Amino acid sequence: MVPLNLDRPIWYDDFQERRCPMCRFGAISRCALFFPVGMACLGLDCQGSMPAGLPASALSTDIIRILQPGDFVTYNERREGFENGQPFTLVGTIRSSVLASTVADFAGNEARISTITTDLVQQENQVPITSMGQSYFSQDTDGTVYVHGFLDDTVNPPERRFVMTPTLGKSLSIPSPLRLGPVASAGLIEYTGGTTETGGTTAVEIEQVSVPAGSFVAVRLEGSATITSGMRTRTVIITSWFVPALGAAVKVESTVSVREGSAAPILTLTITSELRETNIPR
Repeated sequence: MVPLNLDRPIWYDDFQERRCPMCRFGAISRCALFFPVGMACLGLDCQGSMPAGLPASALSTDIIRILQPGDFVTYNERREGFENGQPFTLVGTIRSSVLASTVADFAGNEARISTITTDLVQQENQVPITSMGQSYFSQDTDGTVYVHGFLDDTVNPPERRFVMTPTLGKSLSIPSPLRLGPVASAGLIEYTGGTTETGGTTAVEIEQVSVPAGSFVAVRLEGSATITSGMRTRTVIITSWFVPALGAAVKVESTVSVREGSAAPILTLTITSELRETNIPR
């Protein structure tokens, strides 16, 4: 098999597709580790789930936790895909942490910062892949989450990309309390630097799911997003199991397709992530 271009494989540029940490993947603001659907996530050693459709009373709360400095979530992650027809597999961990510092967004709003640390290994040749990203977010006093932007590390040096449209400088990621039905609209999000995103998320069911960190009653969110930057278009379909009391997803499954112009996909990717540990009280 011809080795992948390790200097800059296509999937490197998609490492940040889960940027909303607490929002993530490529500029997918509705994705999430901390905050759901958005790109991302995992599933190693999943124990399966109970039948769908648990009553809303099964949730300990439908109010989303207001994240605190020092909160973190760590996931096991597995990525499998094809780059220009060549298969690859990446296995490792993703960790999101909330910082005490803040940043001013495009509209001058104060936004909070979460970091996303990626530590993966390419299985074909045991080459380690590491990456550090950031996402910028805020929460209302009721827990509602907004996305303000992300750190784009696909350019050198990395640059902050902030929401320009909507003009408030932020876009709704997930409302609190979280109820079944549409969660986020399919409106256009424009970022500084020229990246655009459209998509939507729906809260479908309340389910019980088991991951390495334990068993959780979660809201299953289903969403999709199309992210365009120059000639490159990413299409993402995501299912996320989100626990409001944690303010985080405990499991995420996503599929990603990347095209240049109207040509056939140059990258297809499936990602499975499962919560491994967190310091957030259950």
